[in-house]
Amino acid sequence: MTARSTASPISRGDKPDPAALYRLQDQPARLLVAKDEVRWMTRAAEPDRTVEVFLLLGCGARGLPHLLLDSVAVLEALGVSFVAGAGQQFCCGNPYRPDRLDAADRLTASSIDRMTAWGAKSLVHWCTACQLTFGAWSRGDDEVWSGGRSMPLQARRGPQDAVENIHIHTFIERRLRELGDRVAWKNEVRARVLVEGHPELTEVHDVARSTGARMLEHVPGVEVLGYVDPPAVFTRPGSNCSNALTGLTVHDVQRIRADLAAQARARGADTVSCQHHNCHRTWSRFASERLAVKQCVSIVAEALGVASPDRHQSFALLGDAEAVVEQAAPIWRSWGLTRDDAGALARDIFDPKYAEKPACPCGGDISKCTEEPLVQVTSAARPPR
Repeated sequence: MTARSTASPISRGDKPDPAALYRLQDQPARLLVAKDEVRWMTRAAEPDRTVEVFLLLGCGARGLPHLLLDSVAVLEALGVSFVAGAGQQFCCGNPYRPDRLDAADRLTASSIDRMTAWGAKSLVHWCTACQLTFGAWSRGDDEVWSGGRSMPLQARRGPQDAVENIHIHTFIERRLRELGDRVAWKNEVRARVLVEGHPELTEVHDVARSTGARMLEHVPGVEVLGYVDPPAVFTRPGSNCSNALTGLTVHDVQRIRADLAAQARARGADTVSCQHHNCHRTWSRFASERLAVKQCVSIVAEALGVASPDRHQSFALLGDAEAVVEQAAPIWRSWGLTRDDAGALARDIFDPKYAEKPACPCGGDISKCTEEPLVQVTSAARPPR
């Protein structure tokens, strides 16, 4: 492969610069997890032991810290030898792609070095983008799929790069099969689940969704009924459900919430379980008393008796920034935020139109709403693969 320039003809578009992107990903945690609750490295530390697995929690999932807490707790409950990290010092480098390709590759290499310094032979990924990038790096590929397109990558092909890259769903499902009756289940989770994901994007996404479904089939009390059919407004080619969070009115939100609950009821389900953190963030805003939204790993955590509260979902459905600030006071104070800082953050994150009982004339009662619907939801059943 020939050397390349740091400049790239591929435009970043509206993607924030890396420093801003990292801040946007990390800031929500200041309302959602207290400083002393964090159980993963945010900066690389000198290894004090050798582990089998490095659990890479990624960058984007930090905005939903209950997922990180649940992941760490599940691996602990399953007796895995691991250490966990999240954030810039373990980043795959994608925030710098495509504008600064050399910087992106240097960050990928540095992150690999920091993780394999612990002796880990397997990198267990929360984020599919991280798995795609580190997987391509470990194979010595010269390109990586990211953001709906392939971008150049210049792997160094060093011996430390030859590690297994596996999604957390696949890893936990494999571990549950290995342990069998030795799994120390604490609770029976009575849930009839439709699993959500994006198999159309890549094989990595497909496997993450299907192994998420198989993982849930191990959980006492859980019945996996198939895959959910999302509203068309939730997606666009090459992307995930995060696109649902723009352009909706409060009435659109209520109709989608009612339609999703109706689809689930028609198929005998009461829960949707998403694969990706962005999808969980989106679907959580449409949860209701009739339809629970729980991420796949969190359902396993619940059955093992180690689950953490999904504060993001609770606050999103509350839809009241001042109430969020009051309820989260011990959390934001632990990070040294002022009340004004916490209020600004709550207003940025939690849009009142997603409140379960919104302040509109119909009050969330879809039978009293006279506006035309934006989107309908289909209900064709598809079995897990």
